Amino acid sequence: CKIDTLELDENSIDDSVAEMLATSLETNCILKRLDLSSNMSITARGWMALSRYLQHPNCKLDSLHANHNTINDEVATALFENCTLEDLSLCDNQSITARGWMNLSSLLLENPNSRLRRLNLMGNQLADGVAISFANSLDNNAKLKVLNLNRNPYITIMGWNAFSQVLCDRSSIARTHASNHTLCNLGSFHPSPGLPQNLSHYLELNQKDKQCKGRQKILEHHFTGDFNMEPFEEMKVELLSHVLGWLCGFDQGDDSNLVSQTALFQLLRSKPSLFGASSEDCVVRVDDLSRRLDHNGCGKDKKIKTCIGDLDIRSIESGRKMHV
Repeated sequence: CKIDTLELDENSIDDSVAEMLATSLETNCILKRLDLSSNMSITARGWMALSRYLQHPNCKLDSLHANHNTINDEVATALFENCTLEDLSLCDNQSITARGWMNLSSLLLENPNSRLRRLNLMGNQLADGVAISFANSLDNNAKLKVLNLNRNPYITIMGWNAFSQVLCDRSSIARTHASNHTLCNLGSFHPSPGLPQNLSHYLELNQKDKQCKGRQKILEHHFTGDFNMEPFEEMKVELLSHVLGWLCGFDQGDDSNLVSQTALFQLLRSKPSLFGASSEDCVVRVDDLSRRLDHNGCGKDKKIKTCIGDLDIRSIESGRKMHV
């Protein structure tokens, strides 16, 4: 009999049953989902047998739920060595200490072969040290989308800030571009005074398609206010055309349009000579663009694009077609 789902939660399973189950499953190449939640009679002996099954070549399991059990650090470490799981739920396993959770960071979150996309760790009394370890491990992780940290009240502003940093590293444009653009859910916690305001924003951005979210993070943090114009003056025309084409990519339909348009007219107004336009002509036209942006708010009026086009900036148009 080939079974792809086993829901054995709350079945008073003990070690002997767990060992028989693990042995039987080694001949099953189809099982995808296993739920062993709330089986408190399984001790380390039974869980180690199941962890060995997870390492078996026939194991094709992609979802394991083991909530509300007596899993300890040794068992957790063995479970974390599995690379096939896409969904792992370990809610209310408070026998796992900070050391065990740190092993999760190194064995799963930092493992390039890991397929994990959803990790549920509600109610485990996690604190800032573990949260920071998780966040740092996600720096190069492009697979994990959901990390549920609900009901972990000991995570403070320090731990949440670590996630803000990894989702949007503002130290440079390159680091912002290399930030984590995958994680989009840390659990459905309610906003609280201890939660950074920008964290929810970054999580929402990460729900967009890959091109839009990275672009908007860069625009928001490197092309707003009085950003540095000097790099534009030193660029070769060929490179400048691509940069400006990317900057004025208005047709994406995302929330970064207003930011990019604002940055563009600020650049035009400050450095009209970059575009072969006379200073007076450029300032008049860009002031007109500024008034249109202020009037329309959302910056989606087609006349705004016309105003930019009237500047006859061939480099922008050529870069826009390349769309880099």
